[in-house]
Amino acid sequence: MPSLFSFISWLPVRPTGTWGRTARCLPFHPAQRWVTPRWVSSRPAASPHLEAVMAALAANPKAVKKETSGDGVSPAPLSPQHVSRYAISPATAGVLAERGITELTEIQALTFNDVFAGKDIIGRSHTGTGKTLAFGLPIVERLVIMQHESRAAAASSNGAVDDGTPAAPPLPSGKGRAPIAIVLAPTRELARQVSEQLEAIGRPHRLSVACLYGGASYTPQEGALQRGLDILVGTPGRIIDHLQRGTLDLSHIRVAVLDEADEMLSMGFAEDVETIFSKMPPKTNRQTILFSATMPSWVVKMASQHQRLPVIHDAVGRGETRASKTVRHIAVRVPSEESVRAALLEDILLAYGSGDVGSGTGLRCIVFTETKREADELVASSSVFRGTVAQVLHGDVSQRQREATLSQFKMGRFGILVATDVAARGIDISDVDVVLQFRTPRDPDTYIHRSGRTGRAGRAGTAVVLHSDSETGLLRRLEREAGITFERAGPPTTELMLQLAANQMVRTVGDAATSAVIPHFEAAAAQLLREPFEGDAQRALAAALAVASGRTRISHRSVLTGESGLRTLLLTAPGDALEPRDVLGIVRRLSGDGQHFADQVGKVRLCRDARQAVFDVPAASADAILQLLQRAEGQLSGAEEGPPAGDTGVAAAVVLLSAGVRLEACLQLPPLQSEERERAHSRSRFRGRSRYGADASGKAVEEDEEDAMEDIGYGGRFRGRGGSSSAASRDARNGRMGVRSEHGSSDRTGRRERFDRRRGGRPFSRRTRMP
Repeated sequence: MPSLFSFISWLPVRPTGTWGRTARCLPFHPAQRWVTPRWVSSRPAASPHLEAVMAALAANPKAVKKETSGDGVSPAPLSPQHVSRYAISPATAGVLAERGITELTEIQALTFNDVFAGKDIIGRSHTGTGKTLAFGLPIVERLVIMQHESRAAAASSNGAVDDGTPAAPPLPSGKGRAPIAIVLAPTRELARQVSEQLEAIGRPHRLSVACLYGGASYTPQEGALQRGLDILVGTPGRIIDHLQRGTLDLSHIRVAVLDEADEMLSMGFAEDVETIFSKMPPKTNRQTILFSATMPSWVVKMASQHQRLPVIHDAVGRGETRASKTVRHIAVRVPSEESVRAALLEDILLAYGSGDVGSGTGLRCIVFTETKREADELVASSSVFRGTVAQVLHGDVSQRQREATLSQFKMGRFGILVATDVAARGIDISDVDVVLQFRTPRDPDTYIHRSGRTGRAGRAGTAVVLHSDSETGLLRRLEREAGITFERAGPPTTELMLQLAANQMVRTVGDAATSAVIPHFEAAAAQLLREPFEGDAQRALAAALAVASGRTRISHRSVLTGESGLRTLLLTAPGDALEPRDVLGIVRRLSGDGQHFADQVGKVRLCRDARQAVFDVPAASADAILQLLQRAEGQLSGAEEGPPAGDTGVAAAVVLLSAGVRLEACLQLPPLQSEERERAHSRSRFRGRSRYGADASGKAVEEDEEDAMEDIGYGGRFRGRGGSSSAASRDARNGRMGVRSEHGSSDRTGRRERFDRRRGGRPFSRRTRMP
């Protein structure tokens, strides 16, 4: 394979200067055109130090002394992405080292050599992988070389280098110099962030960086332009303002970058970008670089207007997830009612975050809304964020307040940032635990950019999207087009939130153990301990913790839908796969003493484990069912006597428990089957047969064969188990599910006749009994 020097020999001008030996920047003289080398090495460009070692080894391998560590052991070889393997100057490497960066990320390593060589680039990489440094590092190093050569050319008497090659036009210099590189960003926050990073790596080289964005005063921006600058970062609107005011000159631009290129070339910015590019040298005399986490095909087509033969570097790849690989994606099903969705917000953030309620440095979350009004309403509502501090960020907030809010959030002064898409692209905030999208986005690119605010720089993160039944189609589209799979979940249960609150109070009270205010509360504590709690110190302390946490009453809600007043129960049964009608059969069988639990069953969903199902019932009915099962367990263990006569619910519970059926409160939603799979399986297995089904919303219903199905359900599988001789046991053995006629006897025969007539006289086929 040809050496690195054979590649350099193809460059139009011989490299000069200290750093010019490794690669050559593109000369932008109109008479010169870039000649594509016949061969381009895939090996990363070596640093000058490494190149000198390689040259010495080639001349005399024995003359180079091997570097060893203090104990005489040779150090481990450097990784291919180590900073020292690229044309990065020691000054820049020192800045990176201060930030803990010793290796380039995948996209940075892929694009460095081509950007440094002056080629047009289209780069795509996952969010949080360092795209700013991917173009910033090689551009800074390249500008240093360009300035060095421009000064050398100016000092030459004939305006040419020593080999007679025509020199590139001199770069602007001195006070009031025009920029030679420009970076366009879609939002003010992203522009400021890019400017800060470029300023940090350009400071050792005395490169001047200025940031122009709307909402800020023109005076300091015009002052920066008058002093002169090398790199300009800004938003399109403010840059056009300065062009129209005559305070900005873009005729010397050598490098142009579109950060978040898909957004910059969209309908909202395309006209402004075209206006700005028209003020620059033509694309044959400038380098144009496009970077984004999402790069639709239309962007690549539009890029041809501004680029020439671009090199495409895709660190995402086809067939892989387009979202960050370090992010866990969760879809939480919530009711469609706006007030209920908003009321669940804080609990969902606390359940999936790692911080505490009200903690200044604990919980770090970003909530994305579709509109500015929605963001304002969430922050202003006293019923949404009850124990946490939240601030809003959107386009109607003044620029000064936007900067203050973002700065305070980065420093951990408050835990929840409610924002529109102004914070969705490029904003790098470390240690964000959760990104929550209040509504299911319609565009997969929007979801990718929003979820990319967490899980950055290799850290783990969680992206949560709230969806109602009507948004399920959008959710499936996101999975298909973004290449991700959501974990389906329901809102956190009351029991879970109480446990989280208790854990937080333990830490909070523990931190105050040595507080000077404690003696002022000792007399009140003694009084409480004597009177209401009768010396029960543990109960008194528990009550104090509950009041301090703000959770003094239990309000149940469904884990399936988040609807208040409902509880979700988890059914587990051995044998064949469960069906929705089996849930109805079991719950009907537990009915007794005037209770009709089956009529109160709400949503039913089958679990990925075919032996399990979850369903909703009113909280009072759930408590009654669980008490029945508790009594039945006591009877089976011998702790309680048999059920009194007529207590059919307990008798049926004994039969079910003996058969291996388990029913318990669902504290965390298990993995569920897809609703399409449930419907398809149900249609294929029970077409033309009477059964309990589910309507379009998933609510359990009794179909046309209601009367005839009264004794089906689970009775066919667990009929006749248990040794009780009571009337309830006889009914259970006959498949009556605890439901009797008005006269106390079965009217199955008449109902079966009516059922057979509706089926055209065809006989009814009963399910196989369990042994």
